[in-house]
Amino acid sequence: MYSYSNGGRLARHILSCALLIASSTSAPALAQAISDPAGDFIPSFTGPKNGDLDLIRVEATFDGAKFRLDAATAAPIGTTPTGLYVWGFNRGKGTAGFAAIGATGVLFDSVVIVNPRAGTVTVRDLISGTGTTVPASAIKISGNQISAEIPANLLSPQGLEQAKFLVNLWPRSANGGNETIPDFGPDNANTRLVLAFPTPAEASVQTEAVFDDASDRFARIKRRLDAQRRGGGGNIGGFLDLGARFGTRGIGESLARDTVNRITAGGIDYALTRNAVVGLGFAANRTHADLASGGTLKANIYSPELYFGFRSGALHLDGYAAYSIVEYDSRRLLPIGADLLLATARPEGDALSFAGSIGYEVGAKSLTFTPGIDLLVTRAHVDGYAETNDQDFGAALADRRRTSARLGIGAAVRYAKLYGWGSVALHAKGRYITELADKRDGIAFAYTAQPDVLFDLQGPKTGIDHGLIEIGADVTSRTGLRAALSYAPRLDGHGFIDHAAVFTIGMAF
Repeated sequence: MYSYSNGGRLARHILSCALLIASSTSAPALAQAISDPAGDFIPSFTGPKNGDLDLIRVEATFDGAKFRLDAATAAPIGTTPTGLYVWGFNRGKGTAGFAAIGATGVLFDSVVIVNPRAGTVTVRDLISGTGTTVPASAIKISGNQISAEIPANLLSPQGLEQAKFLVNLWPRSANGGNETIPDFGPDNANTRLVLAFPTPAEASVQTEAVFDDASDRFARIKRRLDAQRRGGGGNIGGFLDLGARFGTRGIGESLARDTVNRITAGGIDYALTRNAVVGLGFAANRTHADLASGGTLKANIYSPELYFGFRSGALHLDGYAAYSIVEYDSRRLLPIGADLLLATARPEGDALSFAGSIGYEVGAKSLTFTPGIDLLVTRAHVDGYAETNDQDFGAALADRRRTSARLGIGAAVRYAKLYGWGSVALHAKGRYITELADKRDGIAFAYTAQPDVLFDLQGPKTGIDHGLIEIGADVTSRTGLRAALSYAPRLDGHGFIDHAAVFTIGMAF
C-alpha cells in the first residue's frame, strides 16, 4: 500500500537538531547496513584466515521490543569450528576494550556472544558483571549468514536511549585472546542501529481531510449559487449551513477509519444583476478521524471564501476561491512489541482552493435537467513537526505540500412546485470524480531518535476515482426565507465511503 526509502529533506529546525545530536557522539556512525571489504584481516590477527571469520555485511536493527543482529561472511558459517561472533554494544558507558590492537574507535559496555556450533547466545553486561543466556531458537544460520534476536530488556540503557545504542561486530575464536580477532564491522568504529519503528504513513489523513473539506465547501457554495439564480436579481442574501459528514473509511487505501466532519458555515451575497452574483462566506469545520492504528486525528479548518455566479440563458458559470487555516491534533498509536504507545503532535497548516463549474440547464421551470462539469484545485500545506513520545519512538516530519485537482462530471435533475406562500423543490445529482494531481501524499521524515537519517515515504493511494450522489429538498417562502436539507453519500469501487447530511437556512433581503 505504501513504501519508503532513504532520502528527502527535513525542515531546518529538525536538521539543526540532527547536527546537535551528531556532534554529541564521539565516533562516526551510520544508521544502515555496513558493507565490509572481503579479506581485510587486521594486522594483529594470528589465526587461520578462514572466510567465515571475514565479515562482508553487518546490520543491527531495533524495533522497540527486540534487537535483531545480522551478519554475512565470506564463507559458510561453521567453516571455523571454534568461531564465535561477538556484538559489542555501547549503551552510554562504552570503553575502548581493544585499544591494544589498534581498535580505539570500537567502544562497548556489553556484549552479545553468538556461538553457532553450541547453539547459544549469551548477553553479558560489563557494567553489572551479569550474564543471561538466550534460548537457542534466537539463532538463525543459512549458508554464510547468521542472525540472532535479543529481547530489548536484556540491554538496559547506561546513558543512551536504546534507539541510540551504538554497535560493532567482531568474529573470534573461542580459544585464545585478542590475537584471534580477525575483523571488525565496521572497521575501528561503531555503527548506529537501523530503526524499524512504525512509519508515519497515517499523516496522509491530514491532507485527505483538507481535500474532502474543500469538496464539501465547494458543493455547498454551488447549492447556494443555484438558489440565488432562481431567486431574482438585485437582492442581498444571507445564509447559514449546519451539517455533518460521517463514514467508516476514507477514499481508496486511506488509513482513516470512522470519520465525522462537522460543518458550520455562513455568508452574504449580492446579486449585481439578474445574471451575476458575488458573495463572501466563512466556514469553520471540524474533522475527527479514527486511524488504522487505533489513534485519532482531529482537524479544525477555518476558511474565508469568495464566490461568484454568472448565467446567460441556459448556461451558467460558478467560481470559488478560499484560503484555509488548519489546526491538527494527531494522536498516533505505535505498535511496539505487545504494547501500543502514544505519539502526539499538534501541527498546523493551510490550504488554497480554487474551483469553477459550468452547467447547461434544459427543461421547463418545474422540471429541469442540468449536465455539468467542474474542477476543484486545492493546494494543502502542513508545517514540519516532531511527535512526542516518552520512549522516543515517534517521527519528525518535514514541511510538505500536496495538490489535489478533482475533476467532476455529472448531471442534476430538479423538480419544483409553486404555492401561494412560496415553493418546494426536490433535486437529485450524480457526479463522477477523478483525481488529476497527487494521488499519494509524499512524506519526508526521520525518527526522532535519529533525526539526521532521512526517509521518503509514499503514503497510501487515496486520489482515486469515486462517485457522489446527492438528493435534497428545499422550501422557499415569498418573503425570501429558505430552508434546505440534502443527503450526499460518496462511493468508490469498494462501496460506500461516507455520507453527508447538510441543513441550510437562508434569507434574501
